[in-house]
Amino acid sequence: MVTSRTLVSILVAGLLGAGPLACNDDDDGQGQPAGSLDLRITGTGFAPHNGEVMSLALTTTAGQVLTRGAALVADGGFAFTFPGSLERGLGYRLDYYTDHDHDGVCTTPVLAGDHGWTATVPTVTDAVTQTLTHNVIFGAGVCASFPTHALTFSGTFAPHAGRTFYAALVRELDGFPVATTSMLIPAGGAVSLLFAARLQDGLSYHLDYFVDANANAACETPALTADQGWRIAVPTVSGDVTLSRSEDTTFEPSVCASFPVNGGRGTFVAVGTMKKGSIIINGVRFDDSAADITVDDVPHQDAAALEDGMQVTVRGSVDDNGIDGVADTVEVENQVRGVITSLVLPDGFMVMGKTVVVDGITVFANVVDFAGLAVGQDVEVHGEEDLAGVIRASRVEVVTGAGLADELRGVVAGLDGTAKTFTLGALSVNYAGAVILPADSTLADGQLVEAHGAVQTGVLVATRIDVENLEDDRLDPDNGDDVHLEGFVSGFTAHPGAFTVGEQAVVTTATTRFTGGIPTDLANDVKVEAEGAISAGVLTAYKIEFKDSLRLEANLDAVDAGARALTIMGKTVVLGSTTELSGVAAVENLTVGGGVRVRGFLNNDGLTLSATRVDAQSNPVAADRLILQGKVTGSDAVAKTIVVVGMTLDASGAGVQFRSEEDAAMTAAEFFAAITGTSIVKGRGTLAGATLTVDQLEFE
Repeated sequence: MVTSRTLVSILVAGLLGAGPLACNDDDDGQGQPAGSLDLRITGTGFAPHNGEVMSLALTTTAGQVLTRGAALVADGGFAFTFPGSLERGLGYRLDYYTDHDHDGVCTTPVLAGDHGWTATVPTVTDAVTQTLTHNVIFGAGVCASFPTHALTFSGTFAPHAGRTFYAALVRELDGFPVATTSMLIPAGGAVSLLFAARLQDGLSYHLDYFVDANANAACETPALTADQGWRIAVPTVSGDVTLSRSEDTTFEPSVCASFPVNGGRGTFVAVGTMKKGSIIINGVRFDDSAADITVDDVPHQDAAALEDGMQVTVRGSVDDNGIDGVADTVEVENQVRGVITSLVLPDGFMVMGKTVVVDGITVFANVVDFAGLAVGQDVEVHGEEDLAGVIRASRVEVVTGAGLADELRGVVAGLDGTAKTFTLGALSVNYAGAVILPADSTLADGQLVEAHGAVQTGVLVATRIDVENLEDDRLDPDNGDDVHLEGFVSGFTAHPGAFTVGEQAVVTTATTRFTGGIPTDLANDVKVEAEGAISAGVLTAYKIEFKDSLRLEANLDAVDAGARALTIMGKTVVLGSTTELSGVAAVENLTVGGGVRVRGFLNNDGLTLSATRVDAQSNPVAADRLILQGKVTGSDAVAKTIVVVGMTLDASGAGVQFRSEEDAAMTAAEFFAAITGTSIVKGRGTLAGATLTVDQLEFE
């Protein structure tokens, strides 16, 4: 397989047959050149497109396609040769585009789709070497030179009736799954799939497919005891393709690389709060050195523009280890930018009619902390909305400078096409003088938009409205993409079942794994990370991770009602305005020595904790049954100790029970060998100082 780091030069003979052929017309207007001189092409400055396929079409000056080819962009460049394609005395045109939106076909070259260009090959006197330099002057008619065709597949898989059949159309040049689909195999086993307009003329593909025999929504090495997978070659494309193959036992072990739910080179989309270094989001570290980065709707930004706490969408690929990735496209989206109109103590403020709440993991920029915020300051806020429409801020930046536009992201409601108004939350928007992007879009209730302008007497007078689901469709996951996204749960009724995380429809199944909590913790307004594969716009979750994975169950050492702070197991636990209380009406009703269960997360200071929920218990917790759960930050297999939030879990005593995430018994050696940088463990035992001597230790 060609890797994205390899600069390749592919002769057109390898794509369209050996040697020049006489020109002839076919039904798409393509002919073969009858010349004898080579056209050698080099590209420079294409770093924003590293890892993307560059497709090229040599045409007559009138636009008749003579031949096509493709190369992979790497290290900012590419090289390609059309051998024997030019004839003395004639001029030519060169159309070329990069598959920037990663859908495998040419779409109208604009910033939100593919990027395409046109160049002139002057009248030929000898062999030509032409250098193409990256620019942002795109050619609107380029896609006409790259027609597409359909692939139809059929087969019978009767032994697997009732299981899910997954298929991926993979481009040979870079091993990229340009399209994926799935279906439930019916009684009788007949499978029929259609990839409409996904094969590009002149390229070669293969079709990977597997039956999810063990029904876990993931592809494992095909074998009789796991899934079963196959591969069929799709020869160089010149028209529609029909393939047929039924059940057999000639399995292809490598097909799982085409289905990113199991790692490999498939597309990976991550949505959430980032940390620098390069980009760390949802536990995956993305190399952003060659990414096309858009910040505040300005494309092609430097990675230095990315900051801790920003809300980003990353599209790229992730290695089989699940923690190292390469970002192809990065989009930064804030929730609101405007003037603070009031403070809402103890931890909130109002801006653009929205309530914003900060907590211990909010990142502040150009101000030390919440205490430094004041009415009249311009702020830019990143975060996620909960069910009440409150923005839980991941980043608050005080911004200054001329030309700052107010900005609010939200869902259109109460659209009045005559008055040219609608509302975003509590804020009225007048869009009479606004430009609506993309240019061919129409506003409607329920659309997610970003409104830019200036607030005048309580109304946002918009100068621009971005329809987010249309403008950012290049970042939308395709069928089969592996997606990791974080957000607040809404619409939840039961597990297994359907609900929404952020703006994404999610389904859990009987095989969905839960980390940092248990299925009964799943509820509306709980923040989670959902991981799974996309099919027909729905994410089928193979894993749900609770973002407030820290758990304490112990007795209260101290209560500071004024500061809304508790001391538990020697740790300071802060309660915010959104902390849920159960079994007690208010913080001041909690008593020292009383038993509590606390759910929360470690703050940015690395010392204190923030509580998302506090449950008061009717009785104190027994001294030998205190519980601490959290992410492992250190371990010693010899000493049999683990560090969680600065506390030591000591499992060196006799009779300690070790259990897996599936609640299976483990030996101490097996347990410590299984610890990774993302492991969450729960220990139960007796506390002495900062050490919890445990009798039970398990993965969560």
